[in-house]
Amino acid sequence: MKFRLLSILLLVCWSLTAQAGEVEVRDAWVSLPPPGAEVVAAYMVVLNMEAQGHRLRRVSCDEASEAEFHAMRRHGNMMQMVHLEGVDLPAGERVVFAPGGMHIMLRGLRRTLKRGEDVHLHLFLEDGRRLDIAAPVRDMR
Repeated sequence: MKFRLLSILLLVCWSLTAQAGEVEVRDAWVSLPPPGAEVVAAYMVVLNMEAQGHRLRRVSCDEASEAEFHAMRRHGNMMQMVHLEGVDLPAGERVVFAPGGMHIMLRGLRRTLKRGEDVHLHLFLEDGRRLDIAAPVRDMR
C-alpha cells in the first residue's frame, strides 16, 4: 500500500525536478524547523535512469553551514541516526529520502526558514556532475 501511494505521489509531483543526464531529483522538500532551531532535514526521491550505477558523494546547501547524508538504523530496540559518507544510486532504480529513513541533515541554518520558501541544495555525483535543487519548506505538522 505504501509503495503504491509513493508511486502515485511521484507521478503527481513532477514540478520539482533537477536533472543531470539521466539522474533526476523529484519532490524535494525541507521540513519546517521549530522556532530557534538550527537543524532541519531535507527529503527527496533520486532516480537513476542510466544503465550504470552512480554515487552521491556530498551535498551542500546555500542556507546552512553543513549538509550531510544521514540514515536511521535500528540499534537493539532503539533507532539511531548515522552519518553516510555517500549514497549509492543503483542503475535503473530510485532512492528515497523520507522521514524516518534516509535524509539530508542541514546544520547551522543561516536564516529562519519559512513555509513555502525554497532551500537551495547541491548534490554532487562521483563523476563530477552537480544537481541543483530548489526544495520548498513544508510544515510536517
